[in-house]
Amino acid sequence: MRRRACAAAAVIAVAVAVAGCGSGSLSAAQLRSRALRACTEAARRLGRIPAPRTPSGAEAFLRRGVSALEPEMTALGRLSPSPERASAYVQARTATRREVDALRSTIKGLKAGNDPAVAIKTLQQELLPLERHAHAAWHTLGVPACSDN
Repeated sequence: MRRRACAAAAVIAVAVAVAGCGSGSLSAAQLRSRALRACTEAARRLGRIPAPRTPSGAEAFLRRGVSALEPEMTALGRLSPSPERASAYVQARTATRREVDALRSTIKGLKAGNDPAVAIKTLQQELLPLERHAHAAWHTLGVPACSDN
């Protein structure tokens, strides 16, 4: 009987250890550090994209911007926040994804023949509330660099 109790205790101890170690959730500091790294790299890539000199260059400019942001979105998607920060993290990532989706939508419109000047003006108006939401969400997590791209 004692041997069975010891075996059960050992199984429980291993299960608890595996559950704790295998969760992969990051501490607040780890989450901030890794998200900051991803977002800083994206900002560096975005900074190397020259602004278009003519409205006809808008589509290529936006396409390059989306390409620069995709690795950030992938890296952020791989991070596992602690349960306490998960909801805020999902909100922040969702807000950033919506910004990228707005860029993609504008690219699609430009490919379809939309006037570049009107498309960019519309994009700016669409991005304003999205940027505010992303800014607030990333600030809540302590990673303002992720909303500065």
